[in-house]
Amino acid sequence: LTGVMSAKDLHTYNFVGFTLTQMGGKITPYCIYNPDDGKFYLYYSDWENTVEKGIRLARLGLAVGTDIKNPPTFTDFGYLTVQGMPDPLALNLGWDPYIIKVEDTYYMLISAAKYEVHLATAKSLGTGWNYEKIAVTGTLENPTLFYLDSKWYMMLGILNGTGYDLYSSDNLKHWNIVEKNFFQDKNYERLSAGSTSIIVNDRFYHIYQTPLEQNRFQLSMAYIRVEDLITEINKVK
Repeated sequence: LTGVMSAKDLHTYNFVGFTLTQMGGKITPYCIYNPDDGKFYLYYSDWENTVEKGIRLARLGLAVGTDIKNPPTFTDFGYLTVQGMPDPLALNLGWDPYIIKVEDTYYMLISAAKYEVHLATAKSLGTGWNYEKIAVTGTLENPTLFYLDSKWYMMLGILNGTGYDLYSSDNLKHWNIVEKNFFQDKNYERLSAGSTSIIVNDRFYHIYQTPLEQNRFQLSMAYIRVEDLITEINKVK
């Protein structure tokens, strides 16, 4: 199931609730609000509908709701159709959909581990998307984006990796590596990819998975002042 939590300070969270049991297996959610129709669009990977392509790849789907404080009211709209999706993702497969809107276009980044990170676009939120290109090559997954100093930045990790790589772009289509293992947690030799980020009140927050025993994980958070983050990025450019 997909759970919803709320916070007023990004440090202390309250559990809001789960989506319906019919949403079982829907993982790696990304939720984006559309102010034009007052709806929340929750994109997911379906753990219970996967295809073996050398690695396990999931069908990508969408659920929609009007009240984020009442997750059981979300309705599953089914799987996505990404026109022009190449093999081996041609069944609209992947993980970790991440969506942003720039001007009149929505951009979706889709990760597929050893099959690269891919980009799709749409003019409106829904199940229909158009494939654009490979955004980043390499065995990487779970993108998180932020906009800083007139440039887009993306952090990517990998299962049992040592940290998150940082990439930059001027247009969301062409990405350049800034630094490998730009973000690491010295308390852990390995980090399982799974993170998100946000800039609030001149601070950059990175919320990410850290390992526990028996293949379980917890959420950890690191933050840095935006001006210090800019300094760190400029050091490695």
